[in-house]
Amino acid sequence: MSTPAEALLTDIAVIGMAGRFPGARTVDEFWRNVRDGVESIQQYTDADLLAAGVDPELLEIPTT
Repeated sequence: MSTPAEALLTDIAVIGMAGRFPGARTVDEFWRNVRDGVESIQQYTDADLLAAGVDPELLEIPTT
């Protein structure tokens, strides 16, 4: 167990979390998905990426 002075140097606490994750409407749902092995990867088409403002040259880079 650490002393209060040591705790200030080594211990951390997560006070709050926010995020946007495919397949999860809340952070709690995201962590449940992680725990349960739920696959939530979102695939985007070239049209989706272009509509989102991605540089067309980036779509020409091979991914493999």
